[in-house]
Amino acid sequence: MEPFTIGQQKANTFVDQFLIHFRDMYGPQLDPMSIPNFGDFKLDNMGNIRIYDLKLTGISHMKREGSIEVHTNGRMKLWTIKTNLSIANITADFKVDAQLHKGLYISGWALQVLIDRCLLTAVLDYDESTKMMTVSKLGVNSIEGFTLNTDNLSWPFNDVVPQIIDHQMDHLKTVIGSHTHKYLTQTLKSFNVSKLLDR
Repeated sequence: MEPFTIGQQKANTFVDQFLIHFRDMYGPQLDPMSIPNFGDFKLDNMGNIRIYDLKLTGISHMKREGSIEVHTNGRMKLWTIKTNLSIANITADFKVDAQLHKGLYISGWALQVLIDRCLLTAVLDYDESTKMMTVSKLGVNSIEGFTLNTDNLSWPFNDVVPQIIDHQMDHLKTVIGSHTHKYLTQTLKSFNVSKLLDR
């Protein structure tokens, strides 16, 4: 009987099949991803904003990016699979209430941001003895390329919007990371890991 091993080709196939299962299982729950209260933020020298009724569309369409790293502790029968992931063409619809200096107030301001790509890194640990896999780490590395879908803005709104986007992008990394970690973990509970890795 040949010793158990996880080569790069097997790991690539496994992650691709796992992501398909993830999308089939939780796509309807993730698209759109709704966050009623996204957060309150302070604008630099301009006032305060509240972002709410955020809807993210496209999160479930996650794909493997490049080849996978596989590491092993043979004595302990532990395997680590590290993969880069990407999500392309995300749409973020949200509303803003803004209390600006000089008594200016905006309520229910609807905005839309189109995001080209979100890059993530996931680390999966597989215990050969128990046939169990866990998502030990998942983080968003970057959000690349975004376009604000709105009419031409005059002052002070043209100064407010860039700050809204900056605050949103930073917080979006945390939100996307936590939600995808949660549903990838849930997917593992219904996914036959050993069937793919042991063959």
